[in-house]
Amino acid sequence: MLGSILTATYRSGIQDAIAGLPPTIASAIESSIAFTQSPRVADFGAAATPIIAAAKESFLSGVTTALLTAACVLAVTALLTATFGPRRPPRDALLVPPASVTPPPPTR
Repeated sequence: MLGSILTATYRSGIQDAIAGLPPTIASAIESSIAFTQSPRVADFGAAATPIIAAAKESFLSGVTTALLTAACVLAVTALLTATFGPRRPPRDALLVPPASVTPPPPTR
């Protein structure tokens, strides 16, 4: 789930930066931020700088969104567990008084 959130956020954020690029390059950048470090992107010279910056920003935004989602899921799970989870018995209930031991009657 978190990977899907990261990917969707990254792809959404990179769209404006890759508009007008050749389809194969745009598709590769959209598929992986690692491609922005390849020589094929560097061949664009100074025009590659805003593409790389947008890719980094989109990736960080995706990671942030995914981690915030994970934190929210964790918080809700903790709240539900605290509310509906098993309860501990009171401390006094754990202290069982010793049973009165009566010796067996003598046998004759």
